[in-house]
Amino acid sequence: MMWVGAAVCALAAGFPAGGCAEAAKGAQNVQYPAPVVWESPSENSLGSMPLGNGDISVNAWVEPAGDLVMLIGKTDSWNEIGRLLKIGRVRVKLSPAMPVKPFVQTLDMRRGEMTVVCGAGKDALTVRVWVDANRPVIRVELEGEAARDCTAQTEIWRTQDHPHAMENNEFPGEYSDMALGDSGLQLVDLADTVVPAGKGPEVIWYHRNTYSIYKRYLQAEHLEKVEQTCPDPLLNRTFGAVMTGTGMAAADDRTLKSAAPVAKRTIAIAVLTSQPAAAQGWLKEARDLSAQAQQADAAAARKAHAAWWEAFWGRSWVAVSGNAQAQTVTRGYEQNRYMLGCCSRGAMPPKFNGATFTVNGQAGSTPDYRKWGSGYWFQNNRWLDWPLLATGDFDLMEPFFRMYSRALPLLKQRTKAYFNHEGAYCGETMHFWGTYCIMDWGAWNGTGNVVAANPYVKYYWSSGIEMTAMMLDRYEYTQDQAFAKATLLPFAEAITTFYEHHYPRVGGKIRFEPAAALETWHTAVNPLPEIAGLRYVLARLLALPGDLTTEAQRTMWKKTLADLPPIPMVERDGKKLLQPAETFGNNKNCENPELYAIFPYRLYGVGKPELALAQDSFARRANGSNGCWYNNGVQAALVGDAGTSQAAVRDCFSVSSAPQRFPAFWPPANDWVPDMDNGGTGMMALQYMLLQTDGGKITLLPAWPKEWNVDFKLHAPGRTVVEATVREGRAVHLNVTPASRAKDVTIAPPFAQGPATAPAGK
Repeated sequence: MMWVGAAVCALAAGFPAGGCAEAAKGAQNVQYPAPVVWESPSENSLGSMPLGNGDISVNAWVEPAGDLVMLIGKTDSWNEIGRLLKIGRVRVKLSPAMPVKPFVQTLDMRRGEMTVVCGAGKDALTVRVWVDANRPVIRVELEGEAARDCTAQTEIWRTQDHPHAMENNEFPGEYSDMALGDSGLQLVDLADTVVPAGKGPEVIWYHRNTYSIYKRYLQAEHLEKVEQTCPDPLLNRTFGAVMTGTGMAAADDRTLKSAAPVAKRTIAIAVLTSQPAAAQGWLKEARDLSAQAQQADAAAARKAHAAWWEAFWGRSWVAVSGNAQAQTVTRGYEQNRYMLGCCSRGAMPPKFNGATFTVNGQAGSTPDYRKWGSGYWFQNNRWLDWPLLATGDFDLMEPFFRMYSRALPLLKQRTKAYFNHEGAYCGETMHFWGTYCIMDWGAWNGTGNVVAANPYVKYYWSSGIEMTAMMLDRYEYTQDQAFAKATLLPFAEAITTFYEHHYPRVGGKIRFEPAAALETWHTAVNPLPEIAGLRYVLARLLALPGDLTTEAQRTMWKKTLADLPPIPMVERDGKKLLQPAETFGNNKNCENPELYAIFPYRLYGVGKPELALAQDSFARRANGSNGCWYNNGVQAALVGDAGTSQAAVRDCFSVSSAPQRFPAFWPPANDWVPDMDNGGTGMMALQYMLLQTDGGKITLLPAWPKEWNVDFKLHAPGRTVVEATVREGRAVHLNVTPASRAKDVTIAPPFAQGPATAPAGK
């Protein structure tokens, strides 16, 4: 069974036992998100509301005829060719039908539930939908004045095997491996299985991978021997659901029907992914899971579910006010964080291109479709995790770290096979098991070499350095030594070992060549992201407590650090500027690699030496785009540019979601709907406008616009929590936990004249 989350509360905010209570202290000050309220039904899935428990998600809507419809997603429902599929769709129909006048549909993010209150008098009806935060089950509760009949039906669209080949690629915009294989190669999406109706009151359906493309990936990328130690993650993977309902029985293989009309009933949908040797193994697990859900005390389960969400919102908040634009920013920040809470506690991390909330977004497509396919793109996906540090949502970061840790054995064996030395490197794109996406590698028959064929990612290997930086932050925020030993240090050692051994020394210094500066400069010597990144993480690794690291590790890290060339710079118009690499050419994209010394590798910026260097370099950046995966707003905040960071946050959170009805189902931009990295960049830029850290120092309001008011609670390294209120350009309230950290807090100009209440600890 692949459910993770029953005891998640104890992990909240990264604290030991009692973490939820610790994170939610001062609950009377919590800034809860405003509910989303609609007063009319929706035509289709474009009008859905998001729900989830971190692993299982639901897009729920009510159609004009009164049907409740739910699209069910899961973080680990990977099919035989490596596509992330929906679990399915369920339609609930009442007789008499659900009235749609009057009609109020509310998404209560505070409690993680959607309610529909409709009809009047004897026709009145209340419907509640929620995905249990502590169990892998979706619950639909119906209660009315009058008795109603009910049917609940699974609507399967994967009814037959579906072959894919170059010549019949229906959706060429989906950059997936099935679409870009060799001519003549045929991959098949298998059909779902519906279990024949028996005497039991249940409907069961599932998808089972009876074959797998995994071996073909290993063959294409010259990694056949890897399978001996890295078993096939796709073969026999089985995912599906068991649906039951009070007073309901199977009318046919796909439909539950009420035995008699009643005024109150509950439908439960238990969802499971596992990898048994035979389908019967999954069926037993799924039925057991369903039985446990039915036996649970419903009232107690809902109370515990609401408590999880209350604690979630008690960990952190940012509420901006002062004008309509500020309110839009608050709404976007809260709704994006809510969606991350719905889809980031599962067996796999959510994907940047739609997470588990994809719908029928392209004419003729199914809800399984997502542009850019099923691979993970680090430069995009990182934005779903970087903001979780300041929110204290460390449990939501675990799937991302876990995916890379599980892929590490393959990555190390790949390095040995390709380059005959130790260590590991991470490509920009990869499937969850570690191999490149085949479109980047080049062909199913292999390219005949040991680097990817796609020039955009051929030598873009620095994502492993950034992942190390993220892991270091996670450790510094939580002081979790178990995480450091089990996750951070094995990964960091593999990545740094690669850089120690891979490149030659010239004049005693590492020469990074052949290399690239991200996806933009395809030919580069000594690119800044590698040099700045290694300087940043190696210094921090060496600063870890001595009992965490070994003498051998420290010796290697000191040597590598000493052998790094200087950070690339140039003097122009009398000003010293960061530059993408020592030499660089063949510009093919729109990143600013030189600004990686500001973020993600925070070597320059507010409160650090040579702030003018960072500000001048930022001012001369080639690309100033906001939203999606762009760094503009984050880097602006880190150099103290309040105006640019404010504009970037505004752009991220005010973009229209149309034709999607839910405001935070961000439009596709470069990716797909919802564009999750767009919301993540907006969140992190807003956080850095409010709070920045450097070692033990905490700087508040380093890039905050005076016309915006704000109430916030954010986390900082050393298990520190900062709560503040800013009104009319003045910090009027500040609390720091623990009290010993209050001395480390500085309020940046133009706010340094306050606060009215001096910094204090709780």
